[in-house]
Amino acid sequence: MNEEWLKENYEKAILVVATIIALALAGWLIFSSLKFSSNFDQASVRESEEMPETGLVTVEKASKALADSVKWEGLNLFVSAPVIEQWDASKGEQVLLAVDGDVGIHKPITNDWINKYGLDVTASDLKDQDPDGDNFTNIEEFTATPKTNPMNADEHPAFITKVCLAGMVSSDLKLVFKAQVDPTTWQIDLVSEGKFRSQNMLVNRGSRFGPDNRFRLDAYAEEKGADASGSPTDNSKITISFVEAGGNARVSQSLVRDVEWEQPTHEGTFLNRYNGEEFTAKRGSSFKLSNDPTQSFKIIEVTASKAIIKDQKGKDLEILPCP
Repeated sequence: MNEEWLKENYEKAILVVATIIALALAGWLIFSSLKFSSNFDQASVRESEEMPETGLVTVEKASKALADSVKWEGLNLFVSAPVIEQWDASKGEQVLLAVDGDVGIHKPITNDWINKYGLDVTASDLKDQDPDGDNFTNIEEFTATPKTNPMNADEHPAFITKVCLAGMVSSDLKLVFKAQVDPTTWQIDLVSEGKFRSQNMLVNRGSRFGPDNRFRLDAYAEEKGADASGSPTDNSKITISFVEAGGNARVSQSLVRDVEWEQPTHEGTFLNRYNGEEFTAKRGSSFKLSNDPTQSFKIIEVTASKAIIKDQKGKDLEILPCP
């Protein structure tokens, strides 16, 4: 096949080339069709007893989630809440405290109570303030039962809540058991610095003695002991009885030898912090406040730590020591 032949047989040459291409294409198609069936081989699937979740179940879950209310724990998520900075001694640092709610920046006063009456929560002396001028502080109005309005002078706690115990009144009567004189007689000394006459008394069992014969000797008990060095000591005791001021029943009291004992008077000095007035009252007596003469109170008990009084309705009230 040369150039002259190609010129003479041009059409035949084109036909031969086209035939070769057609045969090659046909062979490629046959090969591809044989390989194509392998793409449809089924993969092995493990059987499962679980039922797939249907679309209806998913819809029901979504509906329930929309119906349930969401509760936000804490401050409003989108609205800023007022806070103040306060020193926390326990942590040794400044902390932020919310002004709203019942946190209690000025404990025991609650924030809600402060906000209710429009008080200045940032004031460091808020507890001691008296905005309505009724002579009762915010802390006194808050702790009253029931709580009172700190912005209304006509509404305040009871006047008796302003009374405190200023101190105990000394009896100025002291007894000392000195010795056993004989099997039926004992020496008891009365010591006083002014109100009573000091004296040495010889007393028999069952006899009365002291001012107004208020005391009675009831019993004697001999008891021996030893001090730190081992020397013998006399720890004998006598038992006396008396009627306390304002009381009815007799009270027994043991006196150890050479140990001074002061008779309790159950009498106290009280201070009315509302007007600065002081007064003295003993157990069993009644009193009225000069600024509240319509109310009467009776002293039930007076000790160094508190006084118990009873109001006209029979309710017991505690009067604590003055701050």
